[in-house]
Amino acid sequence: MALRTSVNAMLKRLRTTLLARLARYTAVRAVSLAFTVVVAVYLIILIANLGGFVDVVIRNNISWAIAMRIRGGWLRDVSLEERMALVEETQAAMEEAAGLNEPFMLRCFRWLGQGLRLDWGEDMRAQILDSLPRTLLLFGPANLLLFFASVFVAAPLARKYGRWMDRFIVMLSPLSSVPAWVLGIVLNLLSIRVLGGLSTGGVLDAWPGEFTWGYLPILLKRMLLPFLAIFLSGFIQSVYAWRTFFLIYASEDHVEMAKAKGLPAGMLERRYILRPVLPYLVTSFALLFVNLWQEVIVLEQFFKVEGIGRLFWGALHRFNTPMIVALVTAFAYLLAITIFLLDIIYALVDPRVRIDSGAQKDSAALGARRPSLRERLEAFRRALRRPFERRARPSWTAFLPSAAPDRPRNSLLASRKTLRDRLEQFKPALREIVRHPSALFGLSIIVVMIGLSVYAVIAIPYDEMIARWREDEESWRYNPQNAYPTWVNLFRKDDLPKTFILDSRERSIDKSVRAISEDMTEISFSFPLDFPYEGFPQDLSLYFEAQYDVKSPHVALTWVRPDGREIDLLTDSLRSSRQTYIFSQDESLRRKLNRRPFWRVDLELSPVRVLFIDPQPEDPVALEGHYELRVQSFVFEEGADVDAKFILYGQVYGLAGTDHRRRDLLVPLLWGMPVALSFGILAAVSTSLITMMIAAIGAWFGGWMDAIIQRITEVNLILPFLPVSLMIYILYSKTFWVLLGVTVLLSIFGPQIKNYRSIFLQMKGASYIEAARSYGAGDWRIVFHYLIPRIIPVLVPQLVILVPGYVFLEATLAFMGMSDPVLPTWGKLITDGLSRGIYTGDYHVVLQPLALLLLVGFAFVMLGVALERIFEPRLRER
Repeated sequence: MALRTSVNAMLKRLRTTLLARLARYTAVRAVSLAFTVVVAVYLIILIANLGGFVDVVIRNNISWAIAMRIRGGWLRDVSLEERMALVEETQAAMEEAAGLNEPFMLRCFRWLGQGLRLDWGEDMRAQILDSLPRTLLLFGPANLLLFFASVFVAAPLARKYGRWMDRFIVMLSPLSSVPAWVLGIVLNLLSIRVLGGLSTGGVLDAWPGEFTWGYLPILLKRMLLPFLAIFLSGFIQSVYAWRTFFLIYASEDHVEMAKAKGLPAGMLERRYILRPVLPYLVTSFALLFVNLWQEVIVLEQFFKVEGIGRLFWGALHRFNTPMIVALVTAFAYLLAITIFLLDIIYALVDPRVRIDSGAQKDSAALGARRPSLRERLEAFRRALRRPFERRARPSWTAFLPSAAPDRPRNSLLASRKTLRDRLEQFKPALREIVRHPSALFGLSIIVVMIGLSVYAVIAIPYDEMIARWREDEESWRYNPQNAYPTWVNLFRKDDLPKTFILDSRERSIDKSVRAISEDMTEISFSFPLDFPYEGFPQDLSLYFEAQYDVKSPHVALTWVRPDGREIDLLTDSLRSSRQTYIFSQDESLRRKLNRRPFWRVDLELSPVRVLFIDPQPEDPVALEGHYELRVQSFVFEEGADVDAKFILYGQVYGLAGTDHRRRDLLVPLLWGMPVALSFGILAAVSTSLITMMIAAIGAWFGGWMDAIIQRITEVNLILPFLPVSLMIYILYSKTFWVLLGVTVLLSIFGPQIKNYRSIFLQMKGASYIEAARSYGAGDWRIVFHYLIPRIIPVLVPQLVILVPGYVFLEATLAFMGMSDPVLPTWGKLITDGLSRGIYTGDYHVVLQPLALLLLVGFAFVMLGVALERIFEPRLRER
């Protein structure tokens, strides 16, 4: 009995101690994150005020306060001159009190409290708090379902490695690069095409004052498409990633030992695989919510959700600087709360996280004296000089039997040999790539796209591209409007009519000139047309070019059908040397043709349909056969002439079709490719390399340098990437290089730097590193010749997979109107197609750039996944 009492007391003290440690750990993390949020908000204010935008906000608030006082009766009995003087004096005093006259850094710090309170006027805090529940209600359940569904699918999938379901998930893994807003567009198009459209407009924008069950079916219907878009965008990615981690942990020694003991499969997964992977799963779940705060801006705008994302979108397009700063700060708060909850859950589920910072300190470390700041700076200065100095070997290395002499530092032969050796290391990987069809397929697509990008830049130079896409309206008028690409006829039973352009100055057109009298000459020609289509053309037009001085020519047009009917179209004089006749806009011709119908359809038809209609069927179809447009003109001056260009606007045109302005879509599709690939590749390569170098330097030198890097990383993680980027673009510049620079700058100190740091910390104690140090290798040489080259196999697959993410980021920015205002991009095409209305059936304007985006993502992800399997032996097929 006494033993039981003592055990219970011990357990009670242990629980109390653990709770105290957890409370202390929670308080420390809360204070640390609060400080990080303060720094992040200060940086937000600093960035916004670099162009003086926050100063303008403060001045406007002061002016508004003075105006309200005047409106309330202040200075009513004062003369106009005295009133103006008092207003100026009061405004100057209020600006002085607000700190507008203080130095830049100091006044930004002074407004930090105002930024932390979201107190920028106009009751912004209330607007944000009112919009936040709508965002959480729509996107929170989708991410929760995504997390649990992915875990329950990934665990048994790892057990059935290599079977058809596992191969199916691997085959769908390229879908992981597709963001939710792209899938939302696809789902919306499918719903319109198949189901006649699901209501997505105004999701939660008409929320009743009190919830009623009658509103629930409407709410569920409106939430279905955005819910599916979020779920599908992350499901394949999460299942594939977690299945990969389960596979890696399933080959650990302790798991093999448990298998040898004969433990059931379910217990094996729960205790020996799922439990070690649980911290990673929690991290992934937190990152889902982190990505949620980034994606809500685009998703809410597309699905018309009245949440904080759409509020931010509206503030951007209204150039509402106070709301932009307040919402970016709100996003920082949401990210900090997410990270704080992640840390608490980490402390509960991961025994490797020490919640008592003083529990396991080394006694020797406790007695060691902490170096002063001067000593640490001197050590750093010596470290900077080490690459240029020859370090003496330690005396004990002289007794090593295999001590080799130092390699000459400037030996060209040795450098070539080293380079040759490094290239030799990649030969097995290249042989493995050849063995993987998915890698070959992805690599071939990437090579073709790079070749097309080079061709686009050479064949259509920049100035010509700008002229053809933005300025050359003269050539656009010869193109049909919203025409499909020509290749759609390959997938149709009945072909759509093509566009025909015939010119009387061509040799194929017979042009006759006959003198009727001294003062009159007849010029006649005809345009023959073979029309083997049942569909009607969009329109017909004639572009006249006449040469005369005073007396304008007279023209007569006759249309000859395959059934022998001849229809007089026009008899009139030309009013200018360049005149256009558009058949569908001639109202007199419409009335004339519909006055005596020769067709069975009981409808009033447009002139173009009357000219092509088959009179026999009850449904209106075009009559196939040979048509002819005869042009007869009379000129009344010597040397006068008349030419014409006949355009039949079909329903298909070129390889890419046209848009609502009759522009050829091949130009932006081709030029959008080098823009997207250059943005994605440059951003991925520069971000990965710089991040890896910073992580290696911090992990190797440690101490205060590593601490600074980690603090900067924590602050950067609190800064919401997409909102901060959008704030910079809208306030400063939208050029391509600014977009790329901001993207790289905000991505360097991202989550990846912690992953690289953990790898470098493990490598730091490796035997070959110790050997390099014993032979006198300097710190910087170890970093750049021993640490970084060793993780190239880890870097390459991740770098390849990063590229489509940045390609979709560029498209996302263009979709939101934040891209280069001159360059045509795929995101701009998608936005243009959606804004003009996908309900009219002009899907090609949206689907073609969308398909190219998906193709880029598929190619890079397929190659990256194959490289992961090549460089990670435990993921290779057994």
